[in-house]
Amino acid sequence: MSLLVVFGAGASYDCVDVDLALDSARRGGLYRPPLTYDIFAPRPKFGEVLYSLPRLRGLVVELRKRVSVGDALERELDRVQVRSEAGDANASVQLMSLRFYLREVIEFCGRAWTEGAYGATNYAWLVERLDRWARDNSEAVTYVTFNYDTILEEAFAAELRHSINVFSDYLAHPRAHLYKLHGSVDWGYRVHRPGPFDGTERDWLINSAYTVPKDTGIEFKRDWTSGIQGEAWVPALAVPIQAKGGFVVPPEQLDQLRTDLRAVDRVLAIGWRAQEQHFTTMLQSEMDADALLAACANPDDAATTAAAILQEPDRPRRYVNKGNDMGFSDLVGSQALEDLLGG
Repeated sequence: MSLLVVFGAGASYDCVDVDLALDSARRGGLYRPPLTYDIFAPRPKFGEVLYSLPRLRGLVVELRKRVSVGDALERELDRVQVRSEAGDANASVQLMSLRFYLREVIEFCGRAWTEGAYGATNYAWLVERLDRWARDNSEAVTYVTFNYDTILEEAFAAELRHSINVFSDYLAHPRAHLYKLHGSVDWGYRVHRPGPFDGTERDWLINSAYTVPKDTGIEFKRDWTSGIQGEAWVPALAVPIQAKGGFVVPPEQLDQLRTDLRAVDRVLAIGWRAQEQHFTTMLQSEMDADALLAACANPDDAATTAAAILQEPDRPRRYVNKGNDMGFSDLVGSQALEDLLGG
């Protein structure tokens, strides 16, 4: 049997213990990976990127207002997605602009936040701890993340000595598989750019968003400052929507994920609100876990996660930390994790 670890935005937000790992200059939060509702916060870097994407500005004004009165960002972006699918070219332009915005701000935050902690992240601790457990018990760990950043890959490289340079590397480690179901800041779709045009490749992609081909395969794209003449790149990221979300991942990995899920008997969910219906449906179809530890700082999020994973209780199942809310930093060295692994 094996362990499933699911990371949501709360995991990267809390991937560094602010009080213990950061100097005073970094504690203000300007570099911290944002939670979903904080994606458009008025931070200097976020504003710089937004200013460079004029077709996104009006939408951001409305989204900020709606989120400020309690509306879920995912539901608001659902509406934009529906308009795009119905043929609204401006909605398609907004969503394309948003992909470029997300790629740049998340890449910046992931890099700056981990550099501020000198790489000593909670991800690094967890990967090392779970690999010890996997070695000692002849077990395996399946990691699923909905985060676009590469902090988890850095932990794989440091703690497992397993660098990810091609897509097969995500599934090549004997004890740990990694699935990035909503894409990555270093993934892109290559698009042929026909003929001369005014402006940059990004401008052309945004203004042509409704007609840009969407069926090209995902490739690694680590340097977004350069490209070959005649081609342009679209960030391979899933916009955070709720009702009609889909996977952004090489399709062959989904078959292996289903196989891995069938072997799972316990789940560790960190900062995950279980809002991705496409994934919760897969869990309910493929997985039959006995135990859950939900490390979600918000008790409502923890309850939602528990309901998604411990559904249809035909037999007794363990909710290891029920009633004991905790975040990623609280998990470090906790008895709750040892109870999950030892149970």
